[in-house]
Amino acid sequence: MPARFLTAVALGLAASGPSRAADPHKLADAIDKHLAAAHARARVVPVPLADDAEFLRCAYLDLAGTIPTAAEAAAFLDDKTADKRANLIERLVASPASARHFATVWRRAWLPQSDAGAAGPQAEAFERWLRGRLAAGTGYDELVREVLTAPARPEPGDPSAARAFLELNGFRPEDLAANASRSFLGLNLDCAQCHDHPFAKWSRDQFWETAAFFAPPKDAGPTAERLALLIPNTSRSVSPALVTGGAVPWPKEWDDRGGRRAFASWATAKANPYFAKNAVNHVWAQLFGTGLAEPLDVLAGDEPPAHPELRNELAAAFADSGYDLRFLLTAVTRSKAYQRTSRWPPAAPAPPRHLFARAEVRGLSGEQLFHALLAATGRPRPDAHPDDPGAKLRKQFADRFRADRPARADRTIPQALALMNGEPASAASKTVQAVADAPFLSARQKLDALFLASLSRRPTAAEAAPLLAHVAAAGTGREPGAWADVFWALLNGAEFGTNH
Repeated sequence: MPARFLTAVALGLAASGPSRAADPHKLADAIDKHLAAAHARARVVPVPLADDAEFLRCAYLDLAGTIPTAAEAAAFLDDKTADKRANLIERLVASPASARHFATVWRRAWLPQSDAGAAGPQAEAFERWLRGRLAAGTGYDELVREVLTAPARPEPGDPSAARAFLELNGFRPEDLAANASRSFLGLNLDCAQCHDHPFAKWSRDQFWETAAFFAPPKDAGPTAERLALLIPNTSRSVSPALVTGGAVPWPKEWDDRGGRRAFASWATAKANPYFAKNAVNHVWAQLFGTGLAEPLDVLAGDEPPAHPELRNELAAAFADSGYDLRFLLTAVTRSKAYQRTSRWPPAAPAPPRHLFARAEVRGLSGEQLFHALLAATGRPRPDAHPDDPGAKLRKQFADRFRADRPARADRTIPQALALMNGEPASAASKTVQAVADAPFLSARQKLDALFLASLSRRPTAAEAAPLLAHVAAAGTGREPGAWADVFWALLNGAEFGTNH
């Protein structure tokens, strides 16, 4: 295993305490063995691995939230070393771009209401905080504990924006309980808030017993009684209790966060049956487009997971790694399952998604599309400071192209117009001018450069012929306009808006 990855793993584990050595290659092999057995049972032959260009674009978009530059794409495609895919994954998971990308991913997963306009400042602060913690290699369990136990009010020397989870849930015990259970455990308790539903797994008492962990504490009485909560429209009150039963892990020292500390301690413990499974299910869904268990917020629902043994092994390995997200991302993306092509024989029926016998073509999120445009047009990426004009443009663009779980690249007419004529795409002229004016490049090399910048691959012979003919027909002195036509078509085609 490369020494640089071992260093990254060590940094990630430092935040979460000692654990067994994490081997992503071993877990990748386990993923493929589980799925190979499933394919054999279903009599499905999976497709081959993707070629380098298809893998490159998927890996960049999934791990860094953007596409490679033309130079990065050319270097990877021309690299003849056998381990170049593993090296690319290692570099991407440890990159600042990956921290930025997954800060957006987790902010959306944990705070779906944060995309609302009024939530803007808190959402931006929360995402910046997440970005810093992910860049530092903080363990997933520690991230969740920090979110759940953040001070309700700013304290001296405490600039943490983790309290946005409390703020955007209005400090209401019922909302905090529902969203914490959904986000961090994959449990949907909401349906039991008002009454016992005949088909629901959870009771009304269990919902309010969970909400009691988030209630403002009273000043006196035994620990549980300090957090007693009256069930609305009844005369009954309940004390905190775990949905799994058992003793509550109350903190030794009591303060106004005692209930939340107890819930966080239970939720993130290795013995919790939901925490690690929920995290790996979200990561799998992010990388494959479909989770091992669907829907994502009903982990304990009636519908069994597609591959329960695989999910269990992933969850155990993730917990043993110290809840190291870099380890988990590396292991999954190194598997053959992740690296398969999306191409399926035209005459054969496509296999069910849950078999993961081929890659799914997925549309880009608004943020991915924005950063892909920046990379294609050679512009610097905006930082996360709220006063940076680029960051504001990113948010405006992402809001317009919002897609929580993009599966297709369908666009509305306003979205298409924004992409064709908007400010990010307007910078394409600089790329075109640089390519068109390069005296050391042949026409075919110029076309290659535009394809590499936009689609992370070189054109096929069938694609190149009509495009080169279009440029040649423009005549001497008019080539820049013809090259602009080509680049505009590439940026506005369906392939640019997908992971292809």
